Amino acid sequence: MPFIDVKTNIAFSKQKADELMNELCSSLKVIGKSEAYVMCAVNDGVKMSFQQNSDEPVAIVEVKLLGKATNDGYAKATENICKIMQSYGVSGKRCYVKYDEIEHWGMDSFMF
Repeated sequence: MPFIDVKTNIAFSKQKADELMNELCSSLKVIGKSEAYVMCAVNDGVKMSFQQNSDEPVAIVEVKLLGKATNDGYAKATENICKIMQSYGVSGKRCYVKYDEIEHWGMDSFMF
């Protein structure tokens, strides 16, 4: 039940945003999360800066997970996510990845 939320100052076409979301959904396999249950959002063209620079591409990728993963799993997922973002123009040094471990998660009147 992961949710990946990307905020970036890069503006994408619908096709590019869809491609990015598909790639990101696959990035969590290293922590045992099936892409069949991953939800993803891309908020592009956001006014953002990092190190007082808003001209260069920047992104924050927030990942919300049911339960926990190992530090090694998080490191591998972060590496995957940063490589994907780099292929879309964001340097790994300008991409933060944040994880939130969610204890309670529901869907369609069901609690996991």
